[in-house]
Amino acid sequence: MQRDKYWKRILIVDDDPGVANTFKVGIENTSKSIAVHTHNGPRKALLDFEPNF
Repeated sequence: MQRDKYWKRILIVDDDPGVANTFKVGIENTSKSIAVHTHNGPRKALLDFEPNF
């Protein structure tokens, strides 16, 4: 991911992959300047979290 391409980042964590993907697609279709990342578990989300990226 190119850092300067996106001006906002969103992390969606939900145990249902379909719900997380629905939100991701909706946000990406609304704005091309928001990077959306999804995880299905809080532990994995925290492990992959990169502050100030």
